[in-house]
Amino acid sequence: MRVGARTQLKTLLRGVVLSRPVRSISEWLHADPGAGKANARPPAKICFIHVPKTGGTFVTQRENSDRTVVLPMQDLNHVTLVNEDWEMLRDVPAPFGEANALPVSAVDDMIVFSNVRNIFSFFVSYFHHAAGHVERYRNSHHYDFSIAHKGFDYLMKTVSDRGSIWPSRKFVHYQLFSQPSGVSVVDWINCTATLDRDLRAMAQNFGLEFRAGKPQRQGPGNDYRSYYSDALADLVSKTWKREIELFGFGFDLPQSKYTPIELADRVRAVRYVWREDQLLRQDVDTDASRAKGRSSAAPD
Repeated sequence: MRVGARTQLKTLLRGVVLSRPVRSISEWLHADPGAGKANARPPAKICFIHVPKTGGTFVTQRENSDRTVVLPMQDLNHVTLVNEDWEMLRDVPAPFGEANALPVSAVDDMIVFSNVRNIFSFFVSYFHHAAGHVERYRNSHHYDFSIAHKGFDYLMKTVSDRGSIWPSRKFVHYQLFSQPSGVSVVDWINCTATLDRDLRAMAQNFGLEFRAGKPQRQGPGNDYRSYYSDALADLVSKTWKREIELFGFGFDLPQSKYTPIELADRVRAVRYVWREDQLLRQDVDTDASRAKGRSSAAPD
């Protein structure tokens, strides 16, 4: 290359190197990764498992905001935490799929919370959801759409008689437990009927930011008890007796009689295995119990 040509090339490259875009990229590449983080929001240390129809959309404020009620928080949505030996459909029921399965190791250093709802109230909400009674959320392709359109009684008798599709006669809140080990994964449990109060208490307990949320995905405001005949209420009481007793609910008791911490302690005291539909006393000697350092006292 001639001397004149080399001089021109050097001048061109020097101009490129000293240009503002290139200098900005260089500064970014060589910047200290820890610099400038003093005022940044700390990473989420708490994550949320959203059992459908338990007020999860209120927690996330997904309808009208990109800011959750508690901050910072990671939303795991309708996830099932699974152990290494999990199997599709046996441990993660339809309509949830492989995309809803997350290794339990992913939350090893996280605080996990969820919500529970009175079963009697839950099924009324599910009925309106499946049937699409709120036009904005109507989905004629919902797997229970045609069943729900045959009436609440028909839906409840169908659900209470099936075991492979969620919800079923099995444990509705099964996502509170990893599968298939059945070990509890939650550190805090809110009650849907007292959700705003419980979320405030949770934020204070774990040092999180709290902001008031707006109602989300509201269905018909009827009293859930008006949907039940005596026979239907008796069917639900017998079919989901384990959940009703574990969470401290009753037909006329929409609120849990336990605090969020008490609810979490009660759930940690048992194991639930979806594939076998078994609710068992937690073994104080299990590796999972020792690793989490959790209580192993059985519920009343």
